[in-house]
Amino acid sequence: MVRIKAAINIMKQRVSHKISVKMGLSFLLMAIAIEMGIFISLFLLVVNTWINEQASSLVKRGENHAHVLTNDFTAQTIKHVVLTEKGDTDMAIIVQSPDGQTLMASQVVNSKMKKHLAKFTSASQGKSEVLHSDWMKKSYLVSKSPIIKKGKLLGNVYMFLSTKQIQKMVFDFSSVFIVLVILTFLITIFATASIAKNLTLPIRAITSETKKIAQGNLSVALSIDSQDELGDLANSIEDMANKLRHTKKERNEFFAAVTHELRTPLTFIKGYTDIASRESVSEGERVKYLSIIRDESARLTHLMDDMMTLVQFEAHNFSIKKSSVLIANLMDDLMKKVAGILNQKNIHLPLVLVEARILVSKELPH
Repeated sequence: MVRIKAAINIMKQRVSHKISVKMGLSFLLMAIAIEMGIFISLFLLVVNTWINEQASSLVKRGENHAHVLTNDFTAQTIKHVVLTEKGDTDMAIIVQSPDGQTLMASQVVNSKMKKHLAKFTSASQGKSEVLHSDWMKKSYLVSKSPIIKKGKLLGNVYMFLSTKQIQKMVFDFSSVFIVLVILTFLITIFATASIAKNLTLPIRAITSETKKIAQGNLSVALSIDSQDELGDLANSIEDMANKLRHTKKERNEFFAAVTHELRTPLTFIKGYTDIASRESVSEGERVKYLSIIRDESARLTHLMDDMMTLVQFEAHNFSIKKSSVLIANLMDDLMKKVAGILNQKNIHLPLVLVEARILVSKELPH
């Protein structure tokens, strides 16, 4: 159980450190914050606009009734106006005198209506207004329209609109709105994951190939055709791998050549050392052999100096210096060096040099 928890913790740490996760979460949080701001603003705008339209419609309806009563403020006309609203259960009308006495109402005036009327009585007179528009907490949306004729206040028309229907419509709209928000969030999450994956695929490919380079595999092939910074980085890595591969090849060739060159003087030194140490060798021959050993030692020292050019080779300053030598002199020196060894093994190697000046190129690292 402990191992499973440890493995889960390690996996969480690896996932949290991935650039795709960091990029995706950053983009997702930013997108969700923007979408939430837009959705909330849109929701409030739509709801408030619709509530304001309902309030304006209520005021206009009350003003129409007040206009009718201004022309004929009689009991029969008041009854006729009240009857027009009597069949609507969500709408109520109350006609009062200037002193607050109820002349007629389309519904029974309950305690909540009386509270609204009491607040209207203390409010300003002579103009239409909506006193209570808090539809979330109040039971009614109420408007007052004064009945004025020749500058004299005859009474007031109060219109009551039940907020239950408003609350139901807003609730239904909120449900649809929440569904749209959830769908939008799901689409955003999917789009974010897709974008993060597409952005990090080249990075993961580059990481994989650079690990191969670190392990010594210089055969890099990055199939990234994008014309952005990632494409430039991929091209740079491919170019670097090609140059490293070329450098490695040249270095191996250099070491192979140096190893081959080292074997020749070592062979002479070993062979003539064995011969010179024999008692049967005359003093003159011994001096001759020791001279060859000294020449080959000097040549070996020169080759070791050439090894130092590898540093210049790594710095891309390696070059080849060519010099011309007579092939006759080269062959004569070679025969002198191998003559002692050949004589000890009773081998006769004739050398015939023609009278011609033949030059060959001798390549030296420089």
